[in-house]
Amino acid sequence: YVRDSVGAHIHLTRKLFKASLLKGGDMLDHLNFMKKSFQELNEKEIIFSELHQVYIILSSLDKSYDDYVSSLEVLTKNELTLTEITDCLLEEARRRQDRDLLR
Repeated sequence: YVRDSVGAHIHLTRKLFKASLLKGGDMLDHLNFMKKSFQELNEKEIIFSELHQVYIILSSLDKSYDDYVSSLEVLTKNELTLTEITDCLLEEARRRQDRDLLR
């Protein structure tokens, strides 16, 4: 089918919204997948603001990140950048891996 069809747009959007980081999953792989999905949609002129991208990424994390995501509520919308959130999530994932290795 035509790659720019409505069906293709829906497929890409569904793929993005169904993406989730499973417990113990690789955060870097997940963030790269999300970034690639946003880029594919952007190329189809389906554009999410940076803040919406942050919200979508945070919503895609497994429940073990709920407390961590809640702790981000102290940040202002201007502080919720993709770079900041990506760095924070990668650091949190590293911290969790280190903690699990020490058990």
